[in-house]
Amino acid sequence: MMLRLLSINLLFLLSSCSYIVNSFDNDILKENSIDPIHPTQKTTCDIIQKNILISESAEAQNTFQSLVKEVTKSSYLSFIEQSVLWSLVQMNYRPDLSSPSAKLQVMIKNKGVTTYYNSYTTSGQGYPYIYLLEQLLKEYKSKKSIMSLAKIYDEKIKSNIIVNTELERFLSMNNDKIKSNKYLKARLMRGDETLRVGERLPKVNMTYLVRKYLKTKKSHRYKVRNFLFDTTSTTKKKLKCNFDMTLYNNSVFLIHPEKVTSNTWGIKKQNQVFFATSSQKLDGLKTIDRTILLRGNSNSRSPSMCIQENEKKEQVWLISSRSRDPGQHLHHLQQYGVADIDNLSELDTLLKFSRHQFLKDPVRLVIESRRSSDAQLSELLKLNIPIYNAKSLGKIWAYYENKKEFSFVLDERVPGYLECNSQ
Repeated sequence: MMLRLLSINLLFLLSSCSYIVNSFDNDILKENSIDPIHPTQKTTCDIIQKNILISESAEAQNTFQSLVKEVTKSSYLSFIEQSVLWSLVQMNYRPDLSSPSAKLQVMIKNKGVTTYYNSYTTSGQGYPYIYLLEQLLKEYKSKKSIMSLAKIYDEKIKSNIIVNTELERFLSMNNDKIKSNKYLKARLMRGDETLRVGERLPKVNMTYLVRKYLKTKKSHRYKVRNFLFDTTSTTKKKLKCNFDMTLYNNSVFLIHPEKVTSNTWGIKKQNQVFFATSSQKLDGLKTIDRTILLRGNSNSRSPSMCIQENEKKEQVWLISSRSRDPGQHLHHLQQYGVADIDNLSELDTLLKFSRHQFLKDPVRLVIESRRSSDAQLSELLKLNIPIYNAKSLGKIWAYYENKKEFSFVLDERVPGYLECNSQ
């Protein structure tokens, strides 16, 4: 059914195009019937688990779990306090995307209510990432302040912050810029090469950062928004997103000049869920307060997010990034029937399904031919539009819940780690 829907949707969307097919790059692995090894093998929890942790780094998860275990020997940590600590860990592991200056977006389920938060500054200055964490502690009546949690981080975290695959990629791409910055070169390079997977990062002093944030807090106009565009098609199925999905119905694509990248992580404890993503626009590589954290602008294009809920209280949360038009991928999921899925396995299958994306200047279509059927590709090659092959398109992480099952769902296309347990 899903394959048939894709063919119908593609034909409908492309039938009015008048361009000539220029080329289509064949996939050498597909031609030789070789199944590629995907970056992420475990995409969902196999059985229902009370506690789940997700991130792009297994080492970050180990660091966080050790931290919580150590702290809870002598002090209680509420769910929101654990979520904030998990977010502080992310800052050290992704100093480029989870910096204090980054935009932070969060979806939280607490006492059966799902709430969306978006924190940034209109000027692009300040520390909106830390600001939202502080506000969440206040809103959910935490007994611990952002300063006390920063002190816990500094006291309990050892200097074993390890570079992961995605950070290695970023450092390698910015080798020359890092080399020209004496401070970063001394901390992020070994000889003439940037740090690689498994090598250690300097530990960030969180207490110092939070103290600086509190001193300058009144100097910046922080914004925390809960607004989502309501694109509900029926009263039985509610869909809200941080972008106007109806634009895509009129072939208005929100294509960005560069890929929208982000760091995404989450935690689930019992019936509470925290799902977050952070991003920022870097203007060169400028450090924050003599740390490895990079300063950027939070008031910029961010990952696309949607919250879907039906009358049965089944929920699907989606975060799309690593694309020039992340919202386009979520729109396609709606076309394929994500609103009608009945279980976790169906969502997992849908996220593994072939993706395509329209680009312009010139108008063209990019498709994951490796994941497409021969029949689909044959039909596409008949259309009057340039078509190109992509080994991988986008990154979509999700959370699914119904009365019987619940889990985060990772995208096998990109590195991700999911820890499931019932303790």
